[in-house]
Amino acid sequence: MSGPRLGVGGMVLIAAVLFASEWRSLADENSDPHGIEFFESKIRPVLVKHCYECHSAKASKVKGGLLLESRDGLRRGGNSGPALVPRRPDESLLIQALRHQGMKMPPKEKLPAEVIADFVQWVKIGAPDPRTETTPIIKDTSEEKGKNLWSLKPLTKPSVPEVKDATWPLTDIDRFILAGLEAKGLKPVADAEPHVLLRRLHYVLIGLPPTPEQVERFEEAARRNRQAAIEQVVDELLASRHFGERWARHWLDLARYADVRGTTAPSPYPEAWRYREYVIHAFNSDKPFDRFVREQLAGDLLPAASPEERAANLIATGYLALFHIVAADRDPEKRKLDVIDEQLDVLGKNFLGISLGCARCHDHKLDPVSMHDYYALAGIFRSTNPGSVALGKMPTDVPVWMRGENIKVVGVQDEKSPRDEPIHYRGEVENTGELVPRGFPTLVRMKAPPRIPPGQSGRLQLAEWLLHDDNPLTARVIVNRVWHHVFGQGLVRSTDNFGTTGDSPSHPELLDYLALRFREHHHCSFKSFIKELLLTRTWQLSAQADGRALAVDPDNRLLWRANRRRQDAEALHDAPLFVAGRLDLEPATYTVPASFKGAGNQGSTLNLVIPDGTLRKRAIYWPVFRKDVPVALDMLGIFDMPVATSPRGSRAVSVVPSQGLFLLNSPMVLECAESLADKLLDDATIRTDEVRVEQLYRRLFARKPAGPERERALRFVRTFASEVQKSGSAAEAARRVAWTRLCHTLLIANEFLVVE
Repeated sequence: MSGPRLGVGGMVLIAAVLFASEWRSLADENSDPHGIEFFESKIRPVLVKHCYECHSAKASKVKGGLLLESRDGLRRGGNSGPALVPRRPDESLLIQALRHQGMKMPPKEKLPAEVIADFVQWVKIGAPDPRTETTPIIKDTSEEKGKNLWSLKPLTKPSVPEVKDATWPLTDIDRFILAGLEAKGLKPVADAEPHVLLRRLHYVLIGLPPTPEQVERFEEAARRNRQAAIEQVVDELLASRHFGERWARHWLDLARYADVRGTTAPSPYPEAWRYREYVIHAFNSDKPFDRFVREQLAGDLLPAASPEERAANLIATGYLALFHIVAADRDPEKRKLDVIDEQLDVLGKNFLGISLGCARCHDHKLDPVSMHDYYALAGIFRSTNPGSVALGKMPTDVPVWMRGENIKVVGVQDEKSPRDEPIHYRGEVENTGELVPRGFPTLVRMKAPPRIPPGQSGRLQLAEWLLHDDNPLTARVIVNRVWHHVFGQGLVRSTDNFGTTGDSPSHPELLDYLALRFREHHHCSFKSFIKELLLTRTWQLSAQADGRALAVDPDNRLLWRANRRRQDAEALHDAPLFVAGRLDLEPATYTVPASFKGAGNQGSTLNLVIPDGTLRKRAIYWPVFRKDVPVALDMLGIFDMPVATSPRGSRAVSVVPSQGLFLLNSPMVLECAESLADKLLDDATIRTDEVRVEQLYRRLFARKPAGPERERALRFVRTFASEVQKSGSAAEAARRVAWTRLCHTLLIANEFLVVE
């Protein structure tokens, strides 16, 4: 007699009960923290060290179809069925293989008895396993991710596109841009006016405004031949000492440069300024980028033809040694791992546009970086000793940043006995796994990566790996950085993130074109590459809006116009002093006040007095504190200079009321206004107030005032002076106050703060 037949509802109910039972089982096995701890300390390290080579997504061939990188893979098993039966070790194929009963795992050598006993105990308690990945791991390998991530694909040499309006482009770069615009039915706006262009050139290249004499000379030359006039100014500014001061600041943001170490108890880096000067000199001397990289990563390992070259190479390694650690850990081994992690974070973001730090504790969840990759690089820096490096006896005629008696600079050297680093699970000192040979991430497919000799740290080979023709990341990242600073936003807007969470390039073919051209045509010369970008018609466009283009491309990703830019913090400090004749243009050396002794608690720098002489230098020479900035240096933070605790390739640009209030009440800005007014009133060659207004506009905005602007300025001066006289001031004194207020008003005007 047959039993009762179940309807659909009954079957669903039974399935739900069975599913709930399985869920309770999983919840029970993973609810005991001791079971999870047992897995993490006894089981996972063995799987990683002895099994993943053949049974992980990274294996060249997954043996037996068995993947052991997740709970799902372990329970599902491979070609022979499930690898284990919870609470039944004798029935589990995994235990049989470990005991070498039939199948043998590992095949060459049986694991120690105590390790096998740990696996038996683990299965007995239900095989707790916190790994929750359920998708087939083989489809989520670093190799597969690398194939899909645009930034890791090999560089390709694209064809320069044909354009409909063949008369508009000046260069091939323009053709790439115009082709993108034409594809959307858009056109570029008009060219910028000469005075706008000159001011933009000065801001981008040296961070200082042009003088009235330079404006007049350029306008006259542009009337004869606009492009020739632009090229002449570009050459002059690239040759200026101020070019290095401007562009070094971009790199120092990436290098997280500071004159102090730590944040909670800051102490000085007395010789850090020498690294700053090295970077300024590198840009001024047009040091090729590939050499620049090698010196900073491995300058101590490079041959030197002179004591001066050797000193520069040693100072360059301050890039690795000026690290930031929030608080020094009492455990020296933990501190060493923290320093290595910070160095790898800087390295990954600066050169690869990839965050490496996530892989310290586990395989990167988003980008194709594994723990194995991380600790292969960690071994390189484990074998590197940061500290004081002696320059030795130097000739007397060397640059000032190399001078001094018995100078020891902040730099690095190889350890006497280089060594590999084991994997540290969860980043913990004692929780170690397999020893990873020093090497390079597998995210870049390279036919013949550099080999690290046993007696070397691997830093020199790391530089070669970064600069290798097969590595597409380094070239793409650096040309995008230059583009960002020249045009106001990168082709990839996330300048430090070329990973899966970063932005895609607006013009991918152009990015590859530039990366290859930087290498092959410009031979890694920053100056030559920057000049090519500045001579494009795209860069020379007006910043005026176009209604149709604004509707189609509101973020100007297609570059139909120039990007308006608020001046950054350093320029906003330097420019008022410069136009007022108060800026000390001589370089500086160590600028941390002698009264700063370091140590102490948070806030120890807040009330530190910065000498007036330092404050009148260009802002790049100001001391850089990692956290508690002295009040005298507040301007930098208010206008978005990044905190020197991590690399930053692009700065935030905020617009908040406190900025306007700061400029309105800044003693520095008021002093500049007074000096500027005095210069205008005391100049015997200026005979009328009309000419004074014209000269003021020339100094601040690189243009003459329009008729209504001139009339408003003159009316303001007359009215304000009259009101001051009513309070009892003499006519001349009232007149100076009025001109000072006019200068102050225009110094904080939007047109002075923003570059068109």
